[in-house]
Amino acid sequence: MTDTQPALRPRRFASAITLAQSWSRPGVASRRNLEDLLADPRSYERQLDRLLDRHAFGRGMHDVREGEVSLASVAVRRGEVARLIARTVASGGYVPAPALLRTIRAGGKRRAVLALGLVDLL
Repeated sequence: MTDTQPALRPRRFASAITLAQSWSRPGVASRRNLEDLLADPRSYERQLDRLLDRHAFGRGMHDVREGEVSLASVAVRRGEVARLIARTVASGGYVPAPALLRTIRAGGKRRAVLALGLVDLL
């Protein structure tokens, strides 16, 4: 990497690293492993809160969806949804859906972006 290229760090992994660091306190003998983190509903509730903060204004809460289910409807039952996702991931029953390739116009240029479903964003 040169001085002119910024260091890139994927946001998804940055939040997972922060989450793992926040749960592992110095001096605690038992450390949580990745399976424990993925099986904990609180991590999905926190991610839902982040999505809600990001899409709170405008139609964003209704545009982010998984099939017929929007972020707004998930927000109403966020605790129950988080427990169901955590249980499914812990049992090994969750299979990520493929991302959809979409073209958007940003800054006067056409850009190719990958769109994920609501559950895959969590």
